[in-house]
Amino acid sequence: MRGYMKKAVIPAVMSALLAAGCGNLPPEVDELMEQVKDYAKDYAKEQILAAVSGTGEESGADYEPEQEKNKEADGENLTDHGKQGSSGMLTDDEQEGISGAETESHRDEWSGSSEGDTEESLEETAEDVNNENLVTDAYGEEFGGRSFHIPQINIDSYQVKLMNKEIWDTLYYGVVSDIEKWWEEKKTEGLESITYTWTVNGDILSLVIESQPYDWAWTDYYVYNLSLPEGDVVSDEELFAYRGVTRTEFEEKVRQALYTMHFENCEESIYQKNDEQNRARADEVLAKSLSPENVSASVPFLNEAGELCAVCAKYSFAGADYYYNILNLENYTLPEHYPEGYPVPEADGSLFAGYKAILQSYPVSVENTLTVNGEPKVFTSYSQYTLYDIDKDGIPELIVADGSKSRWYDVYTLEGDGAVNCGALYPYANGLREYDGNGIVVYQGGMGSLHLEYLSVYALEENMLVAEGDISNTEEDAYEELQSNLADYPPIEPFYHVDDYTLLERYE
Repeated sequence: MRGYMKKAVIPAVMSALLAAGCGNLPPEVDELMEQVKDYAKDYAKEQILAAVSGTGEESGADYEPEQEKNKEADGENLTDHGKQGSSGMLTDDEQEGISGAETESHRDEWSGSSEGDTEESLEETAEDVNNENLVTDAYGEEFGGRSFHIPQINIDSYQVKLMNKEIWDTLYYGVVSDIEKWWEEKKTEGLESITYTWTVNGDILSLVIESQPYDWAWTDYYVYNLSLPEGDVVSDEELFAYRGVTRTEFEEKVRQALYTMHFENCEESIYQKNDEQNRARADEVLAKSLSPENVSASVPFLNEAGELCAVCAKYSFAGADYYYNILNLENYTLPEHYPEGYPVPEADGSLFAGYKAILQSYPVSVENTLTVNGEPKVFTSYSQYTLYDIDKDGIPELIVADGSKSRWYDVYTLEGDGAVNCGALYPYANGLREYDGNGIVVYQGGMGSLHLEYLSVYALEENMLVAEGDISNTEEDAYEELQSNLADYPPIEPFYHVDDYTLLERYE
């Protein structure tokens, strides 16, 4: 399971049923109940019949989490929706709305409230509600350094009582009760946790619960948006209206936030390197994240700053197909290439295509056996390369140190769709130096009985290396003067092994 996202909504139709008592139910109730999902219908009818068949005291009795904690969990859960079983999967009835791998993301949509009732509730003030203690712990414990906090909403309404029972049944009986038993038996540290945050903006309460499983493989989210002071469910459209956006604008913001998160994670590591294989996979993952089915399944809420946020699935390369994330829809930096996507670089004549083929023709390493103090010793030499723009035309040349030869550096430049050899250089170690104009400085020599050394310049003319003369040499200058001149020209570095394309990829 990749994670679980629940939009928890208790329908106003329950209140209508309660108001009707045990007698004839209003005709519109059956109509409204048709809009409620199958599993919710079964529960709603069961709870309402139980409530209206009892005394007034029983039907209006307060729900106490601590009382429920001591009862058997079987048959008392508000709904199995969101419970974590041994497999962590939802039931077949719950897997709807998003096809394929997305079926585990289920939004619990109730549709029984009338528009008039909800609009009126949003116009009420929250004077009678204690905002400081609007949401408190129904349960708060620590096991092995991990915190478990199950919230309860402190609003005196039947709908909120049902919500609190749903939260308790889902998180205590579905998660914590097993951990309590496990901790009692094992006494070892786990990774689970349950935390929550809540905010009040205007007359809207937003409660977001996060539940981490034992291995942090995903995060389960439970989102509640309620009006104050009544505790009625706030619809998505009412939440959008509070922030001055339409559903279309909300979904566009979700797409943009998902797009931004995608490229924050992999623009540098994949797209800028022009990793064709991983880019194809990245584009596929992005398309799934931005699909209409995934975007429309996002659950909105308001954060502490009053900003519109959403819980939404973001598809992934590794591990599970997707993970749920919290997106701030009013605070992100959209990449300039949205919505067209990251530009595709031209492949023909690119450094990666032209120079990579050259590097692959060199041996990665060469073993040589030398006699040292009468004993054979094996030494390994490696072929290495660097890039340097010799003629300063904006296209760096490829310089390869052949591991099978001593002090031998081949130079290549791009021509057409490939690379051509420009000649070879024979410097000392660290003897290739930068030059301001068309050229490269080469510190070389040491041949013959005179052991002469030269600081020479080679230019690139018509894709061929041409000797331009010496800056200094020990035929005419003292050795100290040559070394002083050498210090004026920085060494060309770094060099990479020929099977390491890191430097090439920087130019892609």
